[in-house]
Amino acid sequence: MDVSYKQLIENLEMAREQGDYPKALLFAEEAVILSAQEKNLEQLVNALAQKLLIYFHLFEKTENQLYNDLMYGDVQTGLQLVEEHGISGQSKAVMLLRTGDYYLHKNQPGKAVDYFALAIQFVDPEKKAEYAEYLNKWGYAESLAGDVTSGQLKIEKAEELVENDKTLRPFHKLIISSGISMRLAHCYFLANNQKQAKEEFAKAKIMADELSTQYSMPMRLLQIERLQNKLNL
Repeated sequence: MDVSYKQLIENLEMAREQGDYPKALLFAEEAVILSAQEKNLEQLVNALAQKLLIYFHLFEKTENQLYNDLMYGDVQTGLQLVEEHGISGQSKAVMLLRTGDYYLHKNQPGKAVDYFALAIQFVDPEKKAEYAEYLNKWGYAESLAGDVTSGQLKIEKAEELVENDKTLRPFHKLIISSGISMRLAHCYFLANNQKQAKEEFAKAKIMADELSTQYSMPMRLLQIERLQNKLNL
């Protein structure tokens, strides 16, 4: 029995949430092949974006640069497809976003800023939570590149957008908000405001604890504790 694209993506997401990344990658590859067979470019780029997210999660979990390099390889394929076939909107935005993530993971925030700034141009501002995710990445890269004031303002704006998005489910709000708080805490640290940084880390940890205990997603807590240790806070 043939499996539909929709079913493959659902299987992929379930495997990823369960931490079964090898299985998730298999479903992603099946979705890529099926999309190519059907000559559905939007589906194909989306399937590639799902692969990127798997490698992104693996890097965030392990900080193994090989996962970052694997992500970059598929990013280049995705960028080539959107450019050659004139695909815009969210499909292009996510490829540019992950390119920015690649450079951020390579400790090249200046290059990351350029890609995040370009990516957000293809995101609908009315989709507040989605726009906030791009905006807070952009602001974080700016802060790491040395423009802490501008970066902090962007992250604070992202935090406000998420708070005002009434369509967000509690689970997704925890994921987005905990990430924003973690990055904002780092910005406060870079601005030599250790007191506010510690307070923001504490706020982020409360949300991360909830993700870990209620949703069996300990990765955000691991990221926060790892960053705190690096900053000696």
